[in-house]
Amino acid sequence: MKILYIEDSDEVRQLYVVLLDNIFPDVSIVETYSGNQAVNILKKQENFFDLIICDYEMLDGNGEVVYEHIKNTNDQAAFLLFSSKKPDEIPYFNNFPERKGSDFFIHKSEGFNHFKEKILQITQHELIFLRKQLSFKKIRIYNFWKFNTALCDIFLRLSDSKYVKIIKGGDRYTRKDIEKYVHKQQKFLYIRSDDFSSFAVTLGKTPFLTFNQDEDNISENSITTTHAMIHELVLSVGISPQAIALAEKTVNDIVELTKKNTELFNLLLQSREKKDYIYDHSYLLSCICGHFAWYMNWATSEVVKKLAVASLFHDLKISDPDLAFINDLSDPQIKKLTPEQIKEIKNHPFNIVELIKNNPSIATEVDTIILQHHEKPDGTGFPKKLSGKQIHPLACTFIIVHYFVDKIYEHNFDASQLVNILSGMKTYFNVGNFIDPMSAFIKSFDLILEDK
Repeated sequence: MKILYIEDSDEVRQLYVVLLDNIFPDVSIVETYSGNQAVNILKKQENFFDLIICDYEMLDGNGEVVYEHIKNTNDQAAFLLFSSKKPDEIPYFNNFPERKGSDFFIHKSEGFNHFKEKILQITQHELIFLRKQLSFKKIRIYNFWKFNTALCDIFLRLSDSKYVKIIKGGDRYTRKDIEKYVHKQQKFLYIRSDDFSSFAVTLGKTPFLTFNQDEDNISENSITTTHAMIHELVLSVGISPQAIALAEKTVNDIVELTKKNTELFNLLLQSREKKDYIYDHSYLLSCICGHFAWYMNWATSEVVKKLAVASLFHDLKISDPDLAFINDLSDPQIKKLTPEQIKEIKNHPFNIVELIKNNPSIATEVDTIILQHHEKPDGTGFPKKLSGKQIHPLACTFIIVHYFVDKIYEHNFDASQLVNILSGMKTYFNVGNFIDPMSAFIKSFDLILEDK
């Protein structure tokens, strides 16, 4: 609940602000002393209110100034005239309330109890309206980069009770259409609750690469776009531009190296051109590896290259991107798969290692990382059920980053969840060869968390 309270008497305003604070458990109150000052606040695009409480007799613009502005701008906020004069005593307000269901009056002589009861009636009216008409789900704005056609109506939230449609369902839009809201510091856009289920199903299986599927020069444009989008995502959780640049350079170097091996290069090229989850996930993984490598001062070492190669190649032998979501053979989804699909999941680490093991440009430790990337610290992973002490230290690092990527995806890149994610990981990976890289990984986020 956000309230604009306009009252020129400091004593009255302070008294009723205390009362409002105790009526609502979660209220934000903006105070001002004049009508003109209130209009200036309302004119600012970022300021939208659920309720405007306004005195009438004030210097520097009275209640008429505020109400006229509300009518002229079609502001949907509830307006409460809170005055020692009744509306029929003020010529301007002879027809008050003009906006039925949105305009209200309380006489200042009626006391605290009446004020409280009336305020609760007003806000209950607003809540009923919200339940019936304005039931929305918030969607992190980056998710809309995945499409160039709106799956349903898309809204911008102006206040708790005011939403405006910015894109009509079925209409095409461009990345710039979404970016303008990013530049205005909007973290979410909204869809109707009724549309959420079908939107969520499509969203989960849609990679970023599909956004540009109808454009010319599809391969290069799509890759450039998906990299830019993923850069935005990792920046949103505090990953530095330097780490992203390191990941981008390393990936580009790897692509050049694979050109010497036709089969490997074609496999990587096919992954990029499929425009599916596997490449999105792999490139995102390489970015987080770049962050950790930057923190560990591995930028000029072979370690960052090994982690990046493993990131790009580890799932390349999975033919169906839906299978890439399964990281555990105890996953309930396994029961829905065919024997051939289960075999593909179990064998994909071996299949890609078979392809890269004799490539002189790929370090030998990479095959170990890929073979072990589904192992777990508690020894329940696959293919060999290795314990935390048996898993290679560099594979442990990769597994930690892979787990983190899955978690930030799960939490929609919400930076406020970093502490919870890392805390859970610290407990989960507190075993064997995972302990040291996990400790270092947490420390790599210290400065990021200080800024949050």
